[in-house]
Amino acid sequence: MKHTRRELLGLLATLPVLEAFRPRVARAQSAAPLRFVGIFAPNGVVPSLWKPATYGRDVALPLSLRPLAPVLAHTSILSNTRLGPTDGMNSHGGGQTCFLTASDTFVGATSLDQAIGQLTEAQVRLPTLNLSIENNGYYWPSQIVPDSAGIYTAPNGEDRQDRCQDSESCRVSVSSGTTQANFYHPQVVFERLFGAASGGGGASGPSAAALKEAARRRRVVDLLKGHAAALRPRVSSQDQLRIEEYLSGVRQIERELDALTAPVSSSPAASCDRSTPVTGIPVDRDRYVHLLCELIARGFQCDATRSVTLMLGQGVSPMNFTVGGVAYSHHGDASHHGHDPARREAKGTIDAWQVGVYAHLVQRLADTADADGTPLIDRSAVFYGSDIADSEAHNAVDMPVLLGGRLGGALNPGGHVDGKNQTAGDLFVRIHQAFGATSNTFGRFGTRPMEGV
Repeated sequence: MKHTRRELLGLLATLPVLEAFRPRVARAQSAAPLRFVGIFAPNGVVPSLWKPATYGRDVALPLSLRPLAPVLAHTSILSNTRLGPTDGMNSHGGGQTCFLTASDTFVGATSLDQAIGQLTEAQVRLPTLNLSIENNGYYWPSQIVPDSAGIYTAPNGEDRQDRCQDSESCRVSVSSGTTQANFYHPQVVFERLFGAASGGGGASGPSAAALKEAARRRRVVDLLKGHAAALRPRVSSQDQLRIEEYLSGVRQIERELDALTAPVSSSPAASCDRSTPVTGIPVDRDRYVHLLCELIARGFQCDATRSVTLMLGQGVSPMNFTVGGVAYSHHGDASHHGHDPARREAKGTIDAWQVGVYAHLVQRLADTADADGTPLIDRSAVFYGSDIADSEAHNAVDMPVLLGGRLGGALNPGGHVDGKNQTAGDLFVRIHQAFGATSNTFGRFGTRPMEGV
């Protein structure tokens, strides 16, 4: 059978795990691994309820930042930072695109989490992990029927799928222009991190659903390899290079499939916890997001991954929150508060919940020891930000940014810091270099390593 170049590239475009296509970059790292988390909190903030009145380590925390009190020693509150060079990037979609790319488009872009994944992929099971608690605009993908323990599991498995319809609102991670799918289901996250469970109940393999999906992906991989072999002698040398580039991604997928079905080896740390999480999604939102934070901490402790993103809602999130007995849609009712005091206060309270998730994860990393006993937070950077700054004004200057962790000494956290009009991209340069990158730029808007952090 003859195969055209268009047919092969069409097959490559349909591969269900295109997020695994990334350059095979492996660089040496120090014996003490570093970690990165990017937390996306949608819809901006109310500046008067967010920004402390003074700079320094001893500051009064406004409403939205009060959850930081227990972890302020691990956290810098960055003010006077921006997304891009001007105030022109004042839309939810534009800000979300720029969130980890420091660019104004996903086309050709690579986000910070993916860039770090490329530097660390030779040392870990899973180079990157992308998580979200909101699937295609809604907190639940369908009508929920929880069990008596408050756990929701869709009988047809739809709670395991990424239902994103618009990458500019559903995703923040991108590799060479290809947006990366999020994962929502704790069991799926566990299987990607560890492949098999080991705990008090003994060893068990991946779930039947995971093995079925792995088999399907292997069939697609085999088909692609066969088509490529048949096509390679019939195309130009330039096209052969392009085919080889894609096949390097196919080989990465094969490695992930091998890892999924292979037995889990002995843990790198005696305290590494590979016990199985709940098999569904907790109905309680706090319990749900805390479980994902727990899996992030376990993944770092067991050195299964070193780069994670966590979306606390997609762009223009309609997720509902009850404040003072009143239900508010995050975007429609609270974010666009129209300066109504009750709605503005509700937005500040919603932001406090999101900051609370950040604080919970930072505290969890502070309480979790690395293989040599060092708290994980000392070797981590936890970046927290949004798509816009002022939720009512829709601007992109003086962005709400939190930065947690010491990243092996590359960062010096604590208190309220003046970003002096530097960009988030400048911060990404600083973080990227800590992982071994040599470039002094990142994306379009990161032009130098950020100072003062």
